Amino acid sequence: MPIKLSYSHYFKEKLYHFLKRKGYSDKNLLLLFSNDCIKVNSKIIKDKNYLLPFKKVKIEVSLCEEYSSLPLYKDNLNILFEDDYLMVIDKPFNMDIEPTKANYKDNLACRILNYYNENKIFSKIHFVNRLDKMTSGLVIVAKNQYIHHLFSKVKIKKYYFAKVEGKTSKKGKIQIRIKKSLDSIKRIVSPEGKKCITKYKRLHYDGKQSLVKINLLTGRTHQIRVSFAYIHHPLVADPLYNMAFTNDQFFLRAYQISFIHPITKKYIHLKSKKK
Repeated sequence: MPIKLSYSHYFKEKLYHFLKRKGYSDKNLLLLFSNDCIKVNSKIIKDKNYLLPFKKVKIEVSLCEEYSSLPLYKDNLNILFEDDYLMVIDKPFNMDIEPTKANYKDNLACRILNYYNENKIFSKIHFVNRLDKMTSGLVIVAKNQYIHHLFSKVKIKKYYFAKVEGKTSKKGKIQIRIKKSLDSIKRIVSPEGKKCITKYKRLHYDGKQSLVKINLLTGRTHQIRVSFAYIHHPLVADPLYNMAFTNDQFFLRAYQISFIHPITKKYIHLKSKKK
C-alpha cells in the first residue's frame, strides 16, 4: 500500500500552490497528478490549477510507489523505530551503508531492501544521515523521496562515543573547514572547505586513550575523524587519519539521535542500547 497523507484546507487558492507549501517538488507533483494520486473530498484531481474553494475540504495524497534495482540480502536488522514514513536502524560496525565493489550484496541498503520486500514496502533507500563503514550506530531511513526531502528542514541532534589517542581536555569545541582530497577518499583541513563544528566532553582517560562524548553541530563526511586528528588526538586505530600502529579496534558510535518527525510532528529521541 502506498503512503497516504491527509490535509485539511479552509480558503481559496490553487491546489498546486498549497501542495508546494507542503514541500512537494514540481517533479513530485507531475507524477502525483498524472497517476491520479491526489484527491479533494474523495474526488481525483488531475489539474494542478484546480482552485480550492472557500470552505473546509479534505486533501488526500497517495505517494507514488518506488522500486529499486539493488540486490536483496536477507539478514537481521536492528530496528529501533518504525512507522509508515521512516525507520531508525542501528548499523553494525564494519558494514558499508550502500553497495561497494567489495560489498555489493551485503550492505545496509540491501538488507533494508530485503526487509521492504518481505513487508511489502514499495520504496527506494533514502538515507537521511550516513555513517562510515567502520562507524556503528543510528541511521534514519525515509520510506519515500518526499519524506526524505522534508528532512532537509528538520534539525537532527546527533551524539557519538569515540576512543581517541592521548588525554584530551575535559571539554572542547573544534571549528575547522574540510574538503575532499584530490587524490584519495580522505578529507583535509582547508580554508576552502565546508565549515565543521564539533563539541566534545571527555568521559574517561585510562592513561593512554580518552573516551569522549561528541555532539555534532554540522554533519560532514569524516568530520569527527578529521577534527580529532587536527587537535592531535586521532581516533584509535583509524586507518586514514592515525598512522600509529595499534592492536586496538577502531571505535566510533552514533549512539543517540533526536528530531521532530516531519509528518507527525512528534519528538523522536532514541538511544542505542549498545556502547
